[in-house]
Amino acid sequence: MGDEGGPRGQDMEIKEAGLLDLPKIDAIVVDDRRLFDNPLFSRGEPPNYPTWRGLKRVIKYLAVVLNPRSHLFFLLDGEKVAGTAVVVNRNYIDAFFINQEYRGQGRGRALMEHVLGFIARTSPEAEVRVEEANTQAQEFYRACGFRPKARILSRELRR
Repeated sequence: MGDEGGPRGQDMEIKEAGLLDLPKIDAIVVDDRRLFDNPLFSRGEPPNYPTWRGLKRVIKYLAVVLNPRSHLFFLLDGEKVAGTAVVVNRNYIDAFFINQEYRGQGRGRALMEHVLGFIARTSPEAEVRVEEANTQAQEFYRACGFRPKARILSRELRR
């Protein structure tokens, strides 16, 4: 079954994270970042996951949970985290991750629908930014009804 159907399994739950939920989110972020260890995204050495999983992760998610303008949602399959989403400023999806093993099962669609329902309560529009090279994410967002609105140009500056 693809993302067009409902999610598999009976134990799926989506909830907004609080401080005590931060340890549950640990594995999902690291799993998704490994997808970017390819020449398309590489700029040299692969990331040091133990370091990345440490202080940076705690600070980022602590800031999200403590900020009243941001909301962290996570998708649970029993006790396992299948995905996460961060919404900031009432309508911007700042991060959206689905664990590799749950892709193509409707889990991402279910989390996105929950997030869009949350956004719809306070804003007429939802926005997300996607890297041009991340075609898989672009396809997913298009399938969820997102359309291109603007083109962002960037330039890397070397010091």
